[in-house]
Amino acid sequence: MANKKNDPNHLGFGRLMAWKSSDIAMAGLNVIVLGYLSIYCSDTLGIAPAVVGTVLMVSKIIDAFTDIFAGWLVDNTHTKLGKGRPYELAIVGVMLCSLGLFSGSPAWSNTLKVVWIFCMYTLVFSIFTTLRGAANTPYTIRHFSNNPILIRKVASYGGVITMAGSMIVSILFPIVMSKLATSAGGWRTTVAIFVLPLLLISLLRFFFCKEDPSVDGGDEQFQPVRLNEIFSRMLSEVALEGNDDLQAVVKRYAFLVMRISMIQARIRQFEANDGAPDIYCEDVDFDRSLQIVLCCYEHSRLLLSSMPSSQLHPLKDPNSTRKFIGELPETFTTEDAMQIGVKYDFSHRKISRLIKSFIGVKINKISHGKYQKIS
Repeated sequence: MANKKNDPNHLGFGRLMAWKSSDIAMAGLNVIVLGYLSIYCSDTLGIAPAVVGTVLMVSKIIDAFTDIFAGWLVDNTHTKLGKGRPYELAIVGVMLCSLGLFSGSPAWSNTLKVVWIFCMYTLVFSIFTTLRGAANTPYTIRHFSNNPILIRKVASYGGVITMAGSMIVSILFPIVMSKLATSAGGWRTTVAIFVLPLLLISLLRFFFCKEDPSVDGGDEQFQPVRLNEIFSRMLSEVALEGNDDLQAVVKRYAFLVMRISMIQARIRQFEANDGAPDIYCEDVDFDRSLQIVLCCYEHSRLLLSSMPSSQLHPLKDPNSTRKFIGELPETFTTEDAMQIGVKYDFSHRKISRLIKSFIGVKINKISHGKYQKIS
């Protein structure tokens, strides 16, 4: 028992259930809303099925825009509770608005009923569910300390538990519905019987599953963020140098990092005799792949510095443009740049193009033909 407690890869049943409580509640709720909302709207509220379908479709279109905002919001969230954990409380909005979906009155005008269903459905799926979904990945990574083994176990075992929860709701709800949901008030009561307990269950994750603030502390970054930062910087440098061919090479190498990492992750899984369907790339595999690709990239820069050419000649220094920038004085004129460019066999046209591309990035233009380097 002591060994299990000290094992960082051990996933206790209580911790698993606390974490999956929110997913179980969402799965049960989806059974109710997605399975019975159309029946409620058409049979109880008297809304035409075509109108109901149109309303739900428009709501999904809005969802495409809220996804972008939710991702930006979570990415820029830094609170004492963490990055993703605060948005777990969106489950409260999901549950209450779902209850609101089934709280309409047949006495309302048709327009009011349609607007009510649209607003409640949009709040459930395009606002609250979107916020919770956007925060789920950082919340998972931080709660399980970015441990791929634990995350894999949660995905495997938790999927079975979530499915079992949705099956229970899918069996019990029709039974209760057949007895109570004979009127608008009966529908509201039936949904409340399930939604309120599901709400209490869903809050277990928020109260018992905290984030590990050390996961991305200091200089440590997640693999996708590091990949984007490194290759975005490389693209910017290549763009300044005006090398269009090399820009395509940089983009291909970014994909190669991902592919080589995937191969190493699969080999590691095979060696560990791990049959899990989900595979997570470890940092050591990502770093090794990055080193391989960056080494190959330097060779590509060297070769492309002398291509295309119809004659044989020694390879050029791929860092000549960077050295040219470094040799420019703090304040210089176009004539100064031309004289320095001669050392690197740059034409006057290339030097003029480089100076133009550097303005606002590497240098500032003081006056006509006079520039100052940005420190």
